Amino acid sequence: IFARFKILLDPMFPRLAEFVGKPRIILDIGCGFGVPAAWLLALYPAARIIGIDPDRRRVHFANHVIGDRGVMQVGHAPAIPEIPERADTALLLDMIHMLSDEDLQLTLERLRDRMLPSGESVMILRCTILSKNRPSLGCWLEDTRQRFNGRDVRFRSADEVAHALTKAGFRITLTEPSSLSKEIRWFIAEPTDSNQAFAL
Repeated sequence: IFARFKILLDPMFPRLAEFVGKPRIILDIGCGFGVPAAWLLALYPAARIIGIDPDRRRVHFANHVIGDRGVMQVGHAPAIPEIPERADTALLLDMIHMLSDEDLQLTLERLRDRMLPSGESVMILRCTILSKNRPSLGCWLEDTRQRFNGRDVRFRSADEVAHALTKAGFRITLTEPSSLSKEIRWFIAEPTDSNQAFAL
């Protein structure tokens, strides 16, 4: 039910397909139940996906969904899954508010080091942007939900997200609001250093 309504109601999916190109190795950080992963694997039969999520139950379902097309692991960013070769696609979808500034920076840096060079890979990040006036109802509800579960959240401005990407060695190629909400924004970027070390 969750997956069906997610695909029907969230305009993420057609736009996500346009951003990824023709992926071969996808890193999915915060994979959840694997709904975006299943969407992309259905569209791109040659792709494989490796992901992490801190919720063991969600990882169980995600692995069931993707079958032998990849693997999802229990883990929490800034931990990044080990991969046999560099990825051409990295996903950070609706999850960076769960990371501290330090963990976000380390996550982005580690992803950059596991990606193909500029022009051969893409970072796709979607996040909720903090309103300049006051937190929206959506931000307030998410903050309340996470704090109830003992977690802190950190919503950022568009400038803060852009700064984190640039500092980690990415060049932003596109940023646009989601048609779901003006507070939800896409950031599309690519590594700037073609000579980065591939250290696992």
